[in-house]
Amino acid sequence: MGRDPGADEGFTIIETVTALTLVMITMAAAVPFFISSFQAVARQRNQQNAVQLANMAIEQVRGLKGSSLLTGRSAIKVKQQFSAAPAIVQPYLAKTFASSDPLLGATATSGDDAAVPTETRTLLWDGVNFDRTIYVGSCDVRVSGDCVGYDPDKNPPSWLNTPDDLQFFRVVVLLEWNNRACGSGRCQYVTSTLVARAAEPTFDIYRPSPTGPKPQQTAVFYKGFDRSVELKVEGGQLPNTWSVVDPLPAGLTLAGNGFVTGATTAGPLIQDYRVKVTEAPPQERNVTFPVTFQIVLMPTVTVATTSSRAGDPVSVQATAANGWGTKTFTADGLPPGLDISDTGLITGTATADGTYPVTVTVTDENQVTGTTKFNYVVYPGLALAAVPDQTVALGSAVSISPVASGGYGTYTYAVTNLPVGVTPNTSTGVISGVATVPGRYLPAITVTDALGNKATQSFVLTITTTTLLSFTSPDPLAPDQTSPAGKQVNLKATDNGSVLGLSPRITATGLPPGLELNPSSGNISGKPDTPGTYVVTLTSANLLPPQTSVLTFIWTIT
Repeated sequence: MGRDPGADEGFTIIETVTALTLVMITMAAAVPFFISSFQAVARQRNQQNAVQLANMAIEQVRGLKGSSLLTGRSAIKVKQQFSAAPAIVQPYLAKTFASSDPLLGATATSGDDAAVPTETRTLLWDGVNFDRTIYVGSCDVRVSGDCVGYDPDKNPPSWLNTPDDLQFFRVVVLLEWNNRACGSGRCQYVTSTLVARAAEPTFDIYRPSPTGPKPQQTAVFYKGFDRSVELKVEGGQLPNTWSVVDPLPAGLTLAGNGFVTGATTAGPLIQDYRVKVTEAPPQERNVTFPVTFQIVLMPTVTVATTSSRAGDPVSVQATAANGWGTKTFTADGLPPGLDISDTGLITGTATADGTYPVTVTVTDENQVTGTTKFNYVVYPGLALAAVPDQTVALGSAVSISPVASGGYGTYTYAVTNLPVGVTPNTSTGVISGVATVPGRYLPAITVTDALGNKATQSFVLTITTTTLLSFTSPDPLAPDQTSPAGKQVNLKATDNGSVLGLSPRITATGLPPGLELNPSSGNISGKPDTPGTYVVTLTSANLLPPQTSVLTFIWTIT
């Protein structure tokens, strides 16, 4: 089919006109939106500029000394400024004294050219004129909880007379500028701060003047002992230089750095000496103060006992003298089994005999020491061999030789509870003689060495007879008794006196408490009340013809 030559190949004029009309309508509708957006951005930019200008004003005010904020201002000008303040500022100004501020001159009329002017200043910023007004007034403690200051109800005003009280100015900054977006075409921004009325502090870069330490320092030295002690001072511009005012004890010198050194020949003594400290430039102040010099003797230590027996418990106190302060003890070379405490008590049990070189050291609070050296001797333990029980007929000789060992030096012997007629040799320990009284005996042999150490053994010695007076009960061969405490006891003591036609009387010694002997019947009775081991001796004696018999035994109360 052929193409219609009259057909339109593009937009028609009507279509084009219609499209243009729609574009114009759309743009017309968008114009108010763009205008409103531009106005909002401008208003926000002006608000930010106002905040910045107000903060700059606050910083400028803070840059002034607090005591200078009212310089050049007068009560008249401040009153006019406060009276003309817009409503937005009045709540802030109500917290100040305004024109009745006691720090303002009552008759002067200055203020517009003050450091903080009372007149409004216009500032051009980012193409906009901002009117800035700064209000300054003393805080009124009656109406402002964040102020500490002058209460006019008190007379006189305490803060005017007491510089230690906190004293503030309230500073209010008002920024105003024209903008149709704000009510009545005028925008406002207010900020406020407190500024201390007192003058700015003056900082001293120097340390305080030197002073002597508190409590007063004590410098301790030892006679004849080289030592160094640092004297101390508080404060002062370093380096401090030291010098003496009073001559120090002989042998001691004070260096410029505060160290006292030397081995003094003086003492013992306790005495105050004055010294002087001079600061470094530029201060060069000096102070004189006393130092207590105490000169003592070197510490010494002694040990009273330097020997013991192997196996015996030891408790020996080492003692210290001289030195200074609390002292502690140490020891080297003590015998095995012995030790020393910090307080100097040597304790333990030596386990092996021998001679041990020992060094005991005492240390005082200044770590100055004293020593003593000696040989600690551990002697073999003194021992006495067991003596077998002996039975000897009346009239026969008794001969018993105890055997001792160990210990130190010569031995000395002693024996108790022997029959009449039998005695010991105190040097050899030999027991000999002829007993004249039959019976059962419990001799105790004690040997003592040259150091006073002792060892003891007991045995039974029976002197027998078939014709003379003798005990028949308790059994002479096994007379030992055991009884419970608190229980009734009845024990009959009898002899052969009636068989021999005699009338002996029996007595007793060493009975346990609570028991008694009836001499007529020979009956021992009662309730023993004290547990223990008791050596009881029964004696049967006839007057005419004179005859005696003894029975000794052990009575154990449990």
